[in-house]
Amino acid sequence: MHAFFIMSSERSGSNLLRKMLGAHPRLSAPPPPHLWRHLTQVLPYYGPLVQDNGFEALLTDALALTQVPGSHLQWKYPFTVDDIRARVSVRSLGAVIAALYDCYAAQEASDGWVCKENNLFDHAFQILETRPEAKFIYLCRDGRDVACSVQRVPSHDQHLFFIAQEWRTEQEKCIRVYQELHTRGAAMLLRYEDLLENPEPSLIRLCDFLKIEYHPQMLAYHEEEETKKDAAKTQYWQNLDKPVLKNNKAKFLAQLSPADIRLFEQVAGPLLQALGYPLLFSPAYKPLPRWQYAWFWLQNRLQRRRLRGQLQQEPGRAEREKILMRLRGREKQTLPTYAAPLTYPSLQEKP
Repeated sequence: MHAFFIMSSERSGSNLLRKMLGAHPRLSAPPPPHLWRHLTQVLPYYGPLVQDNGFEALLTDALALTQVPGSHLQWKYPFTVDDIRARVSVRSLGAVIAALYDCYAAQEASDGWVCKENNLFDHAFQILETRPEAKFIYLCRDGRDVACSVQRVPSHDQHLFFIAQEWRTEQEKCIRVYQELHTRGAAMLLRYEDLLENPEPSLIRLCDFLKIEYHPQMLAYHEEEETKKDAAKTQYWQNLDKPVLKNNKAKFLAQLSPADIRLFEQVAGPLLQALGYPLLFSPAYKPLPRWQYAWFWLQNRLQRRRLRGQLQQEPGRAEREKILMRLRGREKQTLPTYAAPLTYPSLQEKP
């Protein structure tokens, strides 16, 4: 079964690409429950997965993240622990996640699936341990446009300096994965702007890389009933039920001030240039004075606090937060034993 992964910064068009690939008659592309990011964080607290209790707890938590009532990330098929366990050949996080996606694709009689989750660039080589045939699509977007979009998402940093830092770090991580995998035919770079300007040629090139046949239905993603329902679930997916928005680029020219653009380019200019995005100011990077960093940090924190409650107003957000809090609660528990304790001489016997 094909396993395709989209790695990108958030607000880079990854859900658009997921829907395009999901419109292919032989692929499934469920909403992103962000299993890798959340479960990796608490994985040590399940204990050795050869032990049934910890493994069953991992299966239960993974399923819970796909079945948050009312959430825009909820999967439409309610799988069971037995469904997933039957498809796991090796007890590992990667195998559990792959089994979930395999179940989804099997339910739709698809030949493969698409996984779009946050921070996949941190897990690419772990994914390859489970699925050595996996292919990765590095989707990049002009970081200055990403910043414009991120500033409308209450859960993210709001100050341009911190947004630029995150975007720069994430592109560096994506490029490292791309460098390692491109030469073996397992990674492809696709710019969001190229997808907007030339959608069909871009998708044909992508399908050639994935070794699947291109289908015109991929450009009719917005006509599917499921896509229309998804677009209505959250304001952050509201463009999914529209045709490709060819002008949805270089918006930072109107939305960011010259000072903000200059600041972003000071932080991430070399990465913008490396990915083909022209700079307006071409400034040299200079470390911020401590007082200015502190001022930016304070502004960022106050803005995030002001916006904090907005996300919880969307359907399913509060329910998902309860599940995430339960997961984070694992970190407060005592770590299970991984090795027998050693015996050291007492301090009194120390020479």
